[in-house]
Amino acid sequence: MATNVVSRPNSQEQVLLGVACILFATAGMSLTDALIKYFSANITVWQVFVLRSAFALPCLYLIARWKGNALMPVSLFWTLMRSTFQVAGWLCFYVSLPLMSLSVAAVVVYTTPILTAIFAALIFKEEITSRQWVGVALGFAGVVVILRPWTGDVNWAVLMPFVSAIFYTVTVLVTRQKCRDERATTLTIWSQMTFITFGLAGATIVALLDFDQTLVAGYSFLLNSWPSLSAHEWGVLVAMGLTASVLFIAAARAYQIAPPQIIGTMDNSYLVWAALWSILLFDEIPDSLTLSGMALIFVAGGLSATRPLGGKSAITRR
Repeated sequence: MATNVVSRPNSQEQVLLGVACILFATAGMSLTDALIKYFSANITVWQVFVLRSAFALPCLYLIARWKGNALMPVSLFWTLMRSTFQVAGWLCFYVSLPLMSLSVAAVVVYTTPILTAIFAALIFKEEITSRQWVGVALGFAGVVVILRPWTGDVNWAVLMPFVSAIFYTVTVLVTRQKCRDERATTLTIWSQMTFITFGLAGATIVALLDFDQTLVAGYSFLLNSWPSLSAHEWGVLVAMGLTASVLFIAAARAYQIAPPQIIGTMDNSYLVWAALWSILLFDEIPDSLTLSGMALIFVAGGLSATRPLGGKSAITRR
């Protein structure tokens, strides 16, 4: 999900271009997440963090230089805090992918707008509209439907993307309250450096702990340190890094040239793409109850993230 919101007059052509940009961005981002799930048996989350960001950084640096953006943030402390929460959110999300359907993990993460509305009201005393309260109620109803606690057979792996959503919510609030004056490119560069730092630290810690190999075999995506990569896997990670900057630009551009209410709603197309990749790559077809819960969260996210025309739109996940 994108993070830039800029209000300006919009022509019909700009709106259409903005919609095309956000659809392209969500398609690419969801495919990246699907490929990480697809290769999760052969790579580790630490390698994804380090290698993808290492190849993305040079592209982002060139973009920053071309646009004349400063590399040092206005507030280094809050930029680092934002990046830390963001990376923690991605870690929880990625770790959940080998354990559950991509489409279900994605829709649970998209409770972020709902949590943002609640946290903003509790912490910063922002007003929650009646429309947003409806969204909050529908969102949590959707999570309950997906968890199905009444069956006694709860898939607790669903809690990982929910924790991820909490971290993303804190990222959103820090961005909104403490990083208003930062350039989006600058924030992204520091996020990528934080990914590399966490990736190297995680791989080192896992190697030093020397887990039992039976346990590693069951959770290799998290507990393996740095396995050898095939040429195919190297190519995928390099492609992810190089395309990450393009997807970032597309998402940022969408929010710059089209109304945030429209782009914020179209941002939810990530869920549609995630469901599509789940079917095509993993033959994962949700049952009717799961689909019902996903639909509730989808509608709830739209209600919670947007305000009536003329109001401010919530900053979203990516």
